[in-house]
Amino acid sequence: MSDPIQITVLCFAGLKEKIGTSKFSFSLPVNSSCANFKQRLVTAHPEAKVYSSHLLVARNGSYLNDSDIINNQDELACFPPVSGG
Repeated sequence: MSDPIQITVLCFAGLKEKIGTSKFSFSLPVNSSCANFKQRLVTAHPEAKVYSSHLLVARNGSYLNDSDIINNQDELACFPPVSGG
């Protein structure tokens, strides 16, 4: 069994308020997809569930699809849906 990968998670807007921090480290199994990351994020932080179905995740300035694989040492920026005008 492989050691888990380590990533950095940046939270913005309402997600930052729900979780209570703007940046934290997170462990994932090797070959985890973005969808796996979102599921594990909600498991670790149930208060984020309100955003889970519409959470946007970016890596290096590009948004990820749910099927994209997360790599060791990635920095993921997480944005909840934004409303307003």
